[in-house]
Amino acid sequence: MATTNLNLTTIADPNETIGTHFPNAYNANMQTLDSLATALQLADEYDSTTNYAVGDYCSHEGKLYKCTAATTGTFNASKWDDSIFVLDEVDGLDTRLTTAENTLANVGTSLYPDPATATLAASTYTEILNVSLAAGTWVITGNARFENVAAGLRVLGISNSSTSVNALGTQQIYQSSGYCVLNPVRILSFSTTTTLYLVAYSSVACDVDRAYIRAVRIK
Repeated sequence: MATTNLNLTTIADPNETIGTHFPNAYNANMQTLDSLATALQLADEYDSTTNYAVGDYCSHEGKLYKCTAATTGTFNASKWDDSIFVLDEVDGLDTRLTTAENTLANVGTSLYPDPATATLAASTYTEILNVSLAAGTWVITGNARFENVAAGLRVLGISNSSTSVNALGTQQIYQSSGYCVLNPVRILSFSTTTTLYLVAYSSVACDVDRAYIRAVRIK
């Protein structure tokens, strides 16, 4: 019977979602590291009736082998690697885990500038905050409270312009009086570093407070 490669979980692709793939893969692999050395040392003697897959292990004539190509029947040394060392196998997995950790270091990054306040002139688009985002896919949330003002149009947008609101993510409301809170939310992807702006508008002069733009990278 072939000694399997323990079905070690493939490390998440950097383009996959960290919350779905990476932690489970990492934890599962770390749990197998301790048992991997034992499994290698106890590899079964080569059996010509067994179908061996890439990554399987066996022992043959006192040596430990790792399968490099699917094989069965008479032992074929060209399909086995006898240059492996138990600790190298463990170190190899650890290296792949470290590489994945470094690659995914920015995934899950949360950028959350301190809340801001601003005074809006009537009928003028005003930048409240901005944030610079690295390439990737982000969940972006904006927030601002328009203070007590007369009836009018209120607009709050996530924009790639500091002086206008475009279709990236906009909310607007017409209120009779008092204050209101707007919270645009969008999922956006960028191929290069991009600056986004939280832009507010009011048809009558007013103040805004509790304003923020939060971005969480998910891919």
